[in-house]
Amino acid sequence: WITIERVLEVPDEDSPDDEEPTAEIILDVTDPDFDSGTGRQFYIKWINKSYSECTFEFERDLILNEVEYTDHYASYDKRKVKPTREDMKRRDKESDAQGRKLYKVFGDKIKQSDEAKEELVKDYQGVLEKRVWKCGGQLR
Repeated sequence: WITIERVLEVPDEDSPDDEEPTAEIILDVTDPDFDSGTGRQFYIKWINKSYSECTFEFERDLILNEVEYTDHYASYDKRKVKPTREDMKRRDKESDAQGRKLYKVFGDKIKQSDEAKEELVKDYQGVLEKRVWKCGGQLR
């Protein structure tokens, strides 16, 4: 396995929440502390493998095998942050506003000609096609 699809978990090292655990990485095989210098441990989902084949890997092993993991770890860091109450309320309001907008276009009681509805639908589809989500995805 060479290519990481995503980092699923990085177990905490019993350290205070305000600081990142700093596990020493020893890359020199001849060093007497080589076995203890493994760095952090990552639970990794590999590309083209099922979730049942996910593995725990040490940071040192990823470095020695030249596996690119830093971008996936940064993505994991973004995912693990829980939204604040204000963020959740803001997203709820945005969702409600979007629902009202869609009802104006697709609602049953809207008195518009079929051509006008088609025009609104095409405009909405254009907006969705131009949108790029945070994950980099885009509709085609």
